[in-house]
Amino acid sequence: METLVVQTGIKHGRVAEITRSEQGRLTIGRGFDNTIVLTDPYVAPRQLDFRCNEGQWSVDVLDETNPVLLNGKVVRGEGIAIDSGDRLTVGRTRLRVFSSDHQIETTHKLFWNSKLHADKVGIFTALSAFLVVSFLDGFFEYVQAAITSETKEYGFSALMLAVVIIVWAGIWSLIGRLLRHQPHFSMQLFTTSLVLGLLVFLNPLITYLDYASSSAMVGEYAAYGVAFIILSLLLKFNLFYATNIKHNTLSAVIVSAMIVMLAYTAVFIRQDTFSTTPTFSATVKAPFAKVRSDQTLDTFLGVVNLTVERLK
Repeated sequence: METLVVQTGIKHGRVAEITRSEQGRLTIGRGFDNTIVLTDPYVAPRQLDFRCNEGQWSVDVLDETNPVLLNGKVVRGEGIAIDSGDRLTVGRTRLRVFSSDHQIETTHKLFWNSKLHADKVGIFTALSAFLVVSFLDGFFEYVQAAITSETKEYGFSALMLAVVIIVWAGIWSLIGRLLRHQPHFSMQLFTTSLVLGLLVFLNPLITYLDYASSSAMVGEYAAYGVAFIILSLLLKFNLFYATNIKHNTLSAVIVSAMIVMLAYTAVFIRQDTFSTTPTFSATVKAPFAKVRSDQTLDTFLGVVNLTVERLK
């Protein structure tokens, strides 16, 4: 490789700081006479000297006050062979060296490209999704658990979900602004609302699973499973909009699994090792989940008495 290209820092999604070698030589350090001038105080005034000999590049470590790492291993001395794609760590600065013909990755397809850059999901659409999900949360809570016409408690539940959505979307927008200079608040608000809206629909299913099985354990495990799915989806979209992590889906799944496992462990540790009180489900089926007509009390007691007589 006749030309050496040095990338200073790892900044995915931004304009990289690239320097090309001239006349088969390139130097790095804090001194202003270097080809690449670093402001890292842990780097020497003259730290690295790259030279090309018959198409093969090598580097001399000129100062060993702090270790220099090549692909994670400490290197010292002179004439250290350099290959295209190698990683160097000098002080607290990371470098990568490439040949001018280095093979690069194929272009990645940007998911929802038109949505991200044509502003088709504007603030109005995002706010509409946000308001609908908040209303549905309060409505579902009221339909399932209301025993009076008082709606204050269920309105508070919807308000709390609304606050969570706004704060969560705002935090990830700030992260996107810091990491990529692209907050994408509308997209963060829109996708956060949709994912938590899915949670609003799944919560009753957990309750009915608890009811059908008459087992608190089944309902508990179902709740953990739903939490894992929702958190994975949420983090997948948040990471996609706010960062340039290549494997955002895998990262979201791993982080979600860790969070759910930590939550389960914390609950498990706090439980008593032995209890004389039996565990049972006390879920009451909501009115809209009826699968057959109601029975009068006399009819129900008649069926019970008949069953008792048969058992005798």
